[in-house]
Amino acid sequence: MLIALAREAGVAVGADNVLEAHRFAYRYWSDREQVTRDLGALSLDDFWSAYIARQLVVMGADGSAGDLQALAGAINRRFAAEYKPVAVLAPGADALLRQLSDAGLILGLVSNRERPLAATTHELGILHHFDFTLAAGEVGAWKPETAIFTRALDLAGVSDAARAVYVGDNYWTDILGAQEAGLGAILVDRWGLFPEARARFPVVRSLEELLA
Repeated sequence: MLIALAREAGVAVGADNVLEAHRFAYRYWSDREQVTRDLGALSLDDFWSAYIARQLVVMGADGSAGDLQALAGAINRRFAAEYKPVAVLAPGADALLRQLSDAGLILGLVSNRERPLAATTHELGILHHFDFTLAAGEVGAWKPETAIFTRALDLAGVSDAARAVYVGDNYWTDILGAQEAGLGAILVDRWGLFPEARARFPVVRSLEELLA
């Protein structure tokens, strides 16, 4: 939605800029220390305006710092008024979970969200596939911190991290975090945002590829 609002505001966001904007978002939200500093230094409204201003630069917006801040503020107000988050399943998720569950594998869902995941997974109709769910807020650790992966292994009853595999779509939080904790890792890179991952980890473009 942010890209659509930027385009409506006159920013010529090209295909390469779209990819860079997605990559920027993945990178920014993987740096908890940076996010915490920004949140501590700004009001919530100013935090989001500053974040959008950074995204506008990545999207190719021109203009002075003042112009960008004004544009970011206007987009932030529209975003706050119009954005209605809805949880949706990635294509192939239900089939993948069903097959893995039927195979007798221990499945867990680990997220950097603050609140427990049971309600959302129940709403999506997939809670029954998981042996456990774990939100970062429940353990006080956020991916890529090792502690959240260690807690997930405990919940899974797995003592040897090398026997576990983490599947995620953020190279910095999911894949590097899992590797640091000793797990195997598979990156789902839908848009080809992380070419640096291909030499080090298995990479797929979709969940359907994991079934192949």
